[in-house]
Amino acid sequence: MAYLTYTELVDHTGTKLSQTTLEGIISVADYEINSMLRASGISGGNSGDLKAASLKLSEIGVIRRHRMDGTMPRRMKIGGIEVEDDPDRAITDLRDEAHRIIREIIKSGRTYRNVMRVVNRC
Repeated sequence: MAYLTYTELVDHTGTKLSQTTLEGIISVADYEINSMLRASGISGGNSGDLKAASLKLSEIGVIRRHRMDGTMPRRMKIGGIEVEDDPDRAITDLRDEAHRIIREIIKSGRTYRNVMRVVNRC
């Protein structure tokens, strides 16, 4: 089950990519989340946190896709005004935030037991 829906991603990003493409991007984001959770021995977490992490990672997928098809150039000149954006910085920031959320999910999902050793009990 996906943590994020196609509609939520479209509403958040405003992208015009197809539903099939966006569902693929969401799946890749969720695979990354699940692999990090599985590697830490966690099977799930707070649904809101999982959705937030999936949204951040899916946004990265949207940015990368727009860069590949040319709809998100790094620099654009309109008339005499030049606009420059740094998608690499946005990707780094989004990934850092998503991984922070996932680390918090992992931290809150771990359980610890106190172990006491009794020595010389008669």
